Order: sequence, then structure tokens, then C-alpha cells
Amino acid sequence: PAVIREIAQRTGMNEQELLQQLSTALPGIVDKLTPNGQIPQNHQVASAFNS
Repeated sequence: PAVIREIAQRTGMNEQELLQQLSTALPGIVDKLTPNGQIPQNHQVASAFNS
């Protein structure tokens, strides 16, 4: 809860807005970072964010 509160404050959102955004974004991020259900190497994670 403290981390959520801190992130919400930094982004200017309230906690509920932040949680809604995270619940929408996180599944896509996880899907992109785990191709074929495999956890990639660190360099592969970095390149996924650059594409």
C-alpha cells in the first residue's frame, strides 16, 4: 500500500486511478516481456522496451 500511495502521489493520480491504470497496462507488459511464457534474459527485457 505504501508503494501504491507513493506512486500515486508522484503521478498526480489518486490510488484508485493508479490501480485502474495498472490493472489495464500490466497484463500487456507481462505478455510482451514473457514471449512463449518464458522469462527472458536481462538484455532481452531492455530491448523489449525499446521496440
